Amino acid sequence: PPPLVKKRRNWHRHDYTEQDDGTKPVQAGTRTFVQKLRARSFPSADDIILRMNGTQLTQRYLEKHGFNSPIIVPQMDGLGLRLPPPTFSVMDVERYVGGDKIIDVIDVARQADSKMKLRNFVKYFMNPDRPKVLNVISLEFSDTKMSELVKVPDIGKKLSWVENYWPDDSVFTKPFVQKYCLMGVEDSYTDFHIDFGGTSVWYHVLWGEKIFYLIKPTDENLALYESWSSSVTQSEEFFGDKVDNCYKCVLKQGHTLFLPTGNLGYDLTIRNR
Repeated sequence: PPPLVKKRRNWHRHDYTEQDDGTKPVQAGTRTFVQKLRARSFPSADDIILRMNGTQLTQRYLEKHGFNSPIIVPQMDGLGLRLPPPTFSVMDVERYVGGDKIIDVIDVARQADSKMKLRNFVKYFMNPDRPKVLNVISLEFSDTKMSELVKVPDIGKKLSWVENYWPDDSVFTKPFVQKYCLMGVEDSYTDFHIDFGGTSVWYHVLWGEKIFYLIKPTDENLALYESWSSSVTQSEEFFGDKVDNCYKCVLKQGHTLFLPTGNLGYDLTIRNR
C-alpha cells in the first residue's frame, strides 16, 4: 500500500517524530515557542541602554564612565565603521566568501547544528517557500575577500585584546574572531548565552531587524544561568522567567549595538529582506 503521510502535530517539540500526548512543555526555538514569544510583553531596554552618536563613543569616554551598559548608536557617522551598502545581499556574501565554504547552520526549530555549503544556504535563503528556519551566526570572514569591505568600529579595535596584545612571535596563530556575518530568516532564534570567553561584542543590522533580550550579569543572575545552562530541561525552561528582569531591545536597520562583557542575551530575527 502507499505510505501514509501523517500530519505533524508536535510543533512545540524539537523531535518531529515524538508522540504528542499533550503534556510535554514547549521547547525553545520551535514554531509554537516563537509564536508565544512574539505575543509576550517585556520591559523596554530603553531603561538600561545608552544612546549615543559615534563621535561620543571613544576610549576616553569608556575609561571615564566604564562600559557597564549596552550602547546603541543609531547612525554610523563617527564610528569609523565601514560596511557594504544595504543592497548587499546573501548572494554577494557567496560571491566574496566562496560558495564551497562549509558553514555552521542552526536548525532553529530543533536547536541543532549542522554543516552545509554556503551556496546551498543562499539557495535556501532566496527560496520564499522554506521548509525550515535556518540561522547562520558563526560565519567568520576575516580571511576572505569580504573582509576588505568591512572596517571594524574604531572603539572595537581599541578594545580588542587579540588586535592589541596577541604577540607577533606567538607559536599559536592569531585567531579569526573579528568579523562575523550573521544571516537569518524571519523567526531565527538563538537561546540565551554569553558570548565566548565573556567577550564584549558589537552588532550592526545591515538590513532587516533584530530583537535582543538582555539580562544584567549580576552575581545572582550568573548563578541562575549556570544552573539553567547545565539543566537537562534547559530547552523547556525560558531563562527570562527565572530572573528579576529580562529587557527587550529592538535593533533596527542601520543601528549599531555594543554589548559589554558578560551580558546574558538571546536574539530573534523579526524581519529579513
